Amino acid sequence: MTEDRTHKDTPRRRVDFSDMRLQRLFISGAQLATLTEYARKAEMDIMDVLSQLEPYLDDHSIELESVGAELFLHTAPLGRPQPENAASIPANLWELLRYVGDPDYSAMLWKIIRGMEAGGWSVRTHAIGSPRPLTFLEIHVNGSWIPVIVLPRKGRLAAHDGPLSRAEGRKVTEVVVVCQEGHLDEVVTEIRSWMALVKRTLTVILLEQPRYTPALLSPDDTSVRPTSIARNVPRAL
Repeated sequence: MTEDRTHKDTPRRRVDFSDMRLQRLFISGAQLATLTEYARKAEMDIMDVLSQLEPYLDDHSIELESVGAELFLHTAPLGRPQPENAASIPANLWELLRYVGDPDYSAMLWKIIRGMEAGGWSVRTHAIGSPRPLTFLEIHVNGSWIPVIVLPRKGRLAAHDGPLSRAEGRKVTEVVVVCQEGHLDEVVTEIRSWMALVKRTLTVILLEQPRYTPALLSPDDTSVRPTSIARNVPRAL
């Protein structure tokens, strides 16, 4: 019994880097994802960062995941709650993204986040274990955080159980939709079709990759009428 009590009272091991610039980034749970981002933020050479990380890579407290040309740092590769043998490290952005999907999907989300930030948008992700939000990502628009629907599959936006209907069902007044480059017109038509079915209250901010310049679609838009939709829908063969 004494042995168990002593074990429980022992504080968890934390990361302990000799360079305080790197230490601050890991202790704060910075919204960083790649090895390059950590090196740039800490103003360190990548090889110096790797040297500091080596003990924590060896015991799997941290893991490097390669996707394309990027090396991502996972802050809890053994899962949460972290095992006793792993160092206690707050979640970084990559861990949050990996909670949503596999490495390829997470890397896609990371590229979208960085692209939106480069376009001037403030972006946030919800922490692991937070109450169920409508979407994992949100951007800041006119003083409010707006949920982001990322690259919806063709036909899903207009579906009766799709993300727009779910958003309206939860009394959300605005959502952001990110679409692929060259797909703007078909996504606009789909959103207008959904808005024309019944009286809607939801405003959609549409962002097309890679510039993420906003296009606004509102139920009050005069173009959102059944007659205008009919002109845009191709006839069946």
